[in-house]
Amino acid sequence: MGDWPGLVTWQQSDDKLSRPTTNLDDQFEQIQDTSLSALATQPDIVASGRILFQTHCAACHRDNAQGAKHFPNLIDNVWLYGGTDDAIIHSIEKGRNGAMPGWVDVLNQDQIAKMSYYLASLNQRHTDVPPVKVELGQGLFMQYCASCHGNGTIANQSLGIPTLADDVWLHGGSIEEIQHTIRSGINNVMPAFENQLSHNEILALGAYITKARLDEDGKLAQLEASAIERGEYLAHAGDCVACHSAEGGEPFAGGLPFVTPFGTIYSTNITPHVTEGIGSYTFDDFKAALVDGKGRHGYLYPAMPYTSYQYVTEEDMQDLWLTCSQSQQYLSKRQERHDVPGQHSFRLTGLEYRVYGYQTARFHFAKHVRR
Repeated sequence: MGDWPGLVTWQQSDDKLSRPTTNLDDQFEQIQDTSLSALATQPDIVASGRILFQTHCAACHRDNAQGAKHFPNLIDNVWLYGGTDDAIIHSIEKGRNGAMPGWVDVLNQDQIAKMSYYLASLNQRHTDVPPVKVELGQGLFMQYCASCHGNGTIANQSLGIPTLADDVWLHGGSIEEIQHTIRSGINNVMPAFENQLSHNEILALGAYITKARLDEDGKLAQLEASAIERGEYLAHAGDCVACHSAEGGEPFAGGLPFVTPFGTIYSTNITPHVTEGIGSYTFDDFKAALVDGKGRHGYLYPAMPYTSYQYVTEEDMQDLWLTCSQSQQYLSKRQERHDVPGQHSFRLTGLEYRVYGYQTARFHFAKHVRR
């Protein structure tokens, strides 16, 4: 209708997205303290940073900034090149380039395997290998890797060298993946954005990442330590860790195959990663899976022994949920594709098992005691 203002005299400049105050540069003119922690308290700056993150960063780091294999989690406090404001801004502006040579032409497979056993032992990973192999792996590591990694327990942020003694494995932490990294090496490239984004846009990105990290820190700080301790105990006592950890794999990351008469089923990742694990599960979601065999995407295959957990107390389930979906290390291992042929591939068949195989009668120990 041209320039006619209509009955309510509305004009384009009244739109929020068209007002000059929505311009990022104008927003920054009103701010004195441009530290990332201070900017993280500015909702408009953080909102702009989130939009920029979704556009430029989410493809690698996921839209929740939890990262993926080869791409680091940005909401924890583990930083390859440091988590100071200057380090974060430098990473975004200038990018990062890191490389590790492959040792396939220097070490044979047996030596690489022994070295991987030593690295797994640094974070108390359970393996069934003899201690002598771990000791031999340590000797090989000190001979070939100590010039960069020391004994593997100390990080060097000036060079982007990680500690190998924690449970953060950017390129996969299973024995197989560790061996692949040693054998083939890695080449990390974080692109520079100084020619694509303005300095204020980079600051907004940093503010969004900082806000997400502080929110995560606050959430973890509110968790009851004794509940987490009980949950960890229950996750081991109930053998959650046994089924949800592949042989030689990272604990609770899933991937263990179950060969059944109706196909091969792989256990799931039950760490707090939102897209690959169960980080988005509410307590009701967790309880439904644990005791009723109802997943978010349908009935669970009977490889999940939910019938055995129907009498777990509410408190124990709460503690398990807090441990599995809230407090563990985020692991970005993707779900293995089930090899279930034909009619059994439909989740609805899980309902059949639940109807005919779910026994709800309470177990009485006295009836089963031999006399």
